[in-house]
Amino acid sequence: MLVRQIRDPGGNNWDFFWEELKYRLEWGLEMNMEDDAGLELATLCVQQALISAYKGNCPLKPVMTGK
Repeated sequence: MLVRQIRDPGGNNWDFFWEELKYRLEWGLEMNMEDDAGLELATLCVQQALISAYKGNCPLKPVMTGK
């Protein structure tokens, strides 16, 4: 029997997710999005804020697979 870990969005604490996301975006760097490099950096920061907030509020849960 194998045990793997998954994140179940149905069990996510969405209130805390939104609070953490708001915090991460408010305290992010001020970005200059007037050129491609600035826009790319801003996109990366938003992406990382989303991933961090999701992982922080949707913990891994063990799931048994196999017979």
